Amino acid sequence: MKRRDFITKLASAAGWGLLGNVAPGALFAQTNFAGKLLVNLQLEGALDVTSYCDPKMNQPGEREINTWARSSDTQTAGNINYAPFATNSTLFEKYYQDMLVINGVDAQTNSHTVGVVHNWSGRNSDGYPSLTSLYAASNAPNLPLAYLNFGGFGNTDDIIRSSRISDIGQIGKILFPNTDVVNPNQYFHSNTDFQRIKALQLQTAQQLAAQTGIPAG
Repeated sequence: MKRRDFITKLASAAGWGLLGNVAPGALFAQTNFAGKLLVNLQLEGALDVTSYCDPKMNQPGEREINTWARSSDTQTAGNINYAPFATNSTLFEKYYQDMLVINGVDAQTNSHTVGVVHNWSGRNSDGYPSLTSLYAASNAPNLPLAYLNFGGFGNTDDIIRSSRISDIGQIGKILFPNTDVVNPNQYFHSNTDFQRIKALQLQTAQQLAAQTGIPAG
């Protein structure tokens, strides 16, 4: 969505202000959206996969590699093997029918930096988009916040704009600008005052949309 279209859409949304008070349907997706949301977790450097879906038993005569294997065996949910560690049984027994587990992905490198690039873009060189940006570009290319990045590898190669957010609570502030997301209190208790603010924001949006010098991108 181009900047001019975004401002015009906001200005035409009666009862909603500019940027700080946008209807969820106008900013994120259609109000009747029933599609899929792709969540990609980049667990870099410290994740022990043998404690999840690639369990390893201790072998007699060899150095012990985990403590759970002292008294337990590898568990299975459906056709997924998992380690009886922490609350794994709750997770896998509940969701195994919705899971696809792929073990042994070859990152083609022993370098952490290059490994990150390869794992999340599929290439060992720079300039290729991440899996999540490809998904966003394919499914929601015209939504202003189609691709949210909370950290980690998020290259887009300009196929879609990326919105970097460090705190998920910031989205709540956009949706509910008159509500303290920490304490359930309103900043402006007078509905009249808040409506006046929204009216001024709407007026500003209409003035911006009427200007001819606003960049299109």
